[in-house]
Amino acid sequence: MRALILILFAHLLLNNSFSQDAHFTQIDKTISYLNPAMVGNFEGFGKITAQNRNQWINSGTSFSTSYFMGEMNIGKKKKGLKSYTGIGAYFLSDIGGISNYGIKTFGLASSGNIPLARGQWISGGLNISLNQQAIDLSKVTFASQWNGTVIDPNLPSGENVNMSSAFFPDAGAGLAFNFQKPNNSAFDKRELRFQGGVSLQHLNRPKINFSSLEKDNMQIKLMLHGLLSFSITNSSLLEMSVAQFVQGPHRETILGAYLKSKLKESSQFTSLVSSQFLSIGTYFRSTLDICPYFALDLGPFRIGMAYDINLRPVTTGSYRQSIEFQLAYQFTKNRTLRF
Repeated sequence: MRALILILFAHLLLNNSFSQDAHFTQIDKTISYLNPAMVGNFEGFGKITAQNRNQWINSGTSFSTSYFMGEMNIGKKKKGLKSYTGIGAYFLSDIGGISNYGIKTFGLASSGNIPLARGQWISGGLNISLNQQAIDLSKVTFASQWNGTVIDPNLPSGENVNMSSAFFPDAGAGLAFNFQKPNNSAFDKRELRFQGGVSLQHLNRPKINFSSLEKDNMQIKLMLHGLLSFSITNSSLLEMSVAQFVQGPHRETILGAYLKSKLKESSQFTSLVSSQFLSIGTYFRSTLDICPYFALDLGPFRIGMAYDINLRPVTTGSYRQSIEFQLAYQFTKNRTLRF
């Protein structure tokens, strides 16, 4: 009976986890993972992104999410109207709790990008992945292990809980529209850019075999997202983003706004001196999180950090906090093309 209660309790926790999936605060920086139509959809010809999120760092319970993605585009030109393809591969590890329950994902994604006019194009994409669900109960203790003074994990629990690892495939699709006002500079007073899209994940509604007693199906996750960027001066721009998630009964909205200022201009005579930018702003979650954000763009490198503070106290005077780091490198030159 106690084992059944444990399974049902864990099932409720996992349903909440699956319904919301692993997610990041810097949502607009990992958009290729969430919407495959955005794969290869950036300035440049290749990009590598690594991101890590440690959640609830002051609560005594560890939740860690790590993400890595490499993506590139094929057939893209710096100038002119030409369709191109984006391809990418990603890895995600989302582990948390005393039982080290987690999901590890390896996926492939591809997009097709079709220009409508100069500075305007639409794209569609697909992604497939193989996922491993795992749990480790070696550190989980039970009330039956109470020795009269403390819970002794060396005592037999008397529980017969059948929980094991499982593999399952997953799939998603997305559409996106992009607009960028043509100009002769990468950053001037005429800068105007918009991205918007929609994606659906868990289209095949994979089964989650958490225990031998039950099998659940993931809910399809809908995401709507948008990003607007426009110049304020010749050396600064304002960028705003929004993402809305709907999965079963769960809803989440993430808003972002930050100011990007130029620290150093790129050289017109050599490629060894690149532009440098400082970004400062914040993200907001509908779960009552405020997330200050800071980033440095040092030529092709980007270093970003967000610090989440949940404004709903867990206990009196105690707030859950999370920290998230991102490191990205963008290839701005296509070595396969000859000019």
